[in-house]
Amino acid sequence: MRSYMVSENLKAFKEAYKLNNRKLAKLLKISPVLIGNILNTGYSNSLRVDTVKRIADYLDVTIDTLLYQKIEFNYIGVK
Repeated sequence: MRSYMVSENLKAFKEAYKLNNRKLAKLLKISPVLIGNILNTGYSNSLRVDTVKRIADYLDVTIDTLLYQKIEFNYIGVK
């Protein structure tokens, strides 16, 4: 099964903005448990499309970028 970059991109965002899992979950409007699963286990191959879209929209990237490219984040403040 293909591996996606969602986990790596969320880890980079979390690190750049110095967020904990709970704050990241609140910003993305998804459960802290799901955030933990994505970050700790790389659980991204079976994410729902609406969840992937919500994450991409918040990060202001396309779904393709979120899934297939490494995103570089520079701290400029949290939305």
